[in-house]
Amino acid sequence: MRYKQPIEIVAGDDYFPVKASVEVQVQSIDLKLKEANLLLVSNRPERVEDDGVLLEYTFADSEPTRLMYSHLNETLADRNLWVNLYNETEQPVNVWIGSTFAGPNRNEVHTGHMAAVRFLKQLGAEAGYVVEIPPRKRFVVAHHLMNKRDLLSGFVNLQIVGEGKLRAEVHSKLAPSSNETSNSPRLGGPFNPFKIHPHGVFAQPYFEEWVDLNGDSEEAMVPYGKSPWLIDFETGLPNTGNFGVLYRYHFVLQNNKSRDIDFEMVFVPFSGPGAGTFLVDGDILEAPFKKKGVETSLGTFRVSPGTERTVDLVTLPEASSNYPAY
Repeated sequence: MRYKQPIEIVAGDDYFPVKASVEVQVQSIDLKLKEANLLLVSNRPERVEDDGVLLEYTFADSEPTRLMYSHLNETLADRNLWVNLYNETEQPVNVWIGSTFAGPNRNEVHTGHMAAVRFLKQLGAEAGYVVEIPPRKRFVVAHHLMNKRDLLSGFVNLQIVGEGKLRAEVHSKLAPSSNETSNSPRLGGPFNPFKIHPHGVFAQPYFEEWVDLNGDSEEAMVPYGKSPWLIDFETGLPNTGNFGVLYRYHFVLQNNKSRDIDFEMVFVPFSGPGAGTFLVDGDILEAPFKKKGVETSLGTFRVSPGTERTVDLVTLPEASSNYPAY
């Protein structure tokens, strides 16, 4: 299939802005996606004042990777933020990319919540595309222009198809500017145990649990965004809050009674105000931002007498909400 893709070259120091369209050929491929075994988090410094590279890491074909980035433009001028992939080898590399984001805007709660909603929708649909990055070339996954005090939050799922390795990079410069990083400083704020702004590379970024319930069971409270925290294997520092980490729960609902039983699913922000987003049996369920301890009913699940059903839930901590939550 062929279609025309609009493109734009933003004005820089040495060139004028250009808008045009290019013809793109698209084809479907049969690709089995794998659970990400690496999580890259770019959230420190959260408030970006300086130009430079906020995060970089080289991942291999054996490392399906998820990138989470969340930054606020602390300067009084507009700021660019790019997510780049570099093929620094002598062979072309094919990579599957699933990219979503929310913002930029000044509503931190809304941005964090919508970033989670869009990410979980993409995850459930396994939506994405495969590109071939030629040797010694760069592919720009995302480019954002942030006004002053704007916040941006995004996710990128990455899986190399075949063999190879790629360097992922989050880069920011005041606008107007070019996406050139060869001489850019590598940024990184000092770790503060009293502020939750993680940064680094974390292995096995998911938790999974099976929960059995029947008509005689007590309430089951399953927490997420709770320690143990994932540890950056390069620095030893924690991902406090486990931001970007998936929590998978499989609720096995058994009806041992002679009548229908309804099991209710409820979200409770336990540590402070918070919102929640949940991928439940392929559907997105949302809990709006509420005060600590205020419940939101996500729905009921009816089970007939003598039968059972399994309800699969996937969620993750959202930026600008408080954790743990239940």
